[in-house]
Amino acid sequence: MARTYAGVLGYLAWVVVVLRGVKEGGATESVMLSAVVALFTLAAVGAVVGRLAAATVSESVRRQLAEEITARAGAVRSRAAG
Repeated sequence: MARTYAGVLGYLAWVVVVLRGVKEGGATESVMLSAVVALFTLAAVGAVVGRLAAATVSESVRRQLAEEITARAGAVRSRAAG
C-alpha cells in the first residue's frame, strides 16, 4: 500500500508542477527541477501515509478477527454447558 500511495502522489505532484510550468511559460530546466523535487517529496509523504494506512487496516482486521473468535468460542462453551 505504501508503494502505491508513493507512486500515485509522486506522479500527481510531477504532473501538476509540469502543467503549472507550461501554463506559466516557465523555463524547461527550472520546471523539470521543480517537478522532480515535488515528485520525490510527495512520494516520501505518500510512502509514510501508505504505511500508516496499511498498519491501520491490518490492526482493524486483527481486532475484528479476535473479537469474532472470542464470540464464537463463547457460543461453543454456552452450547456445551447448556
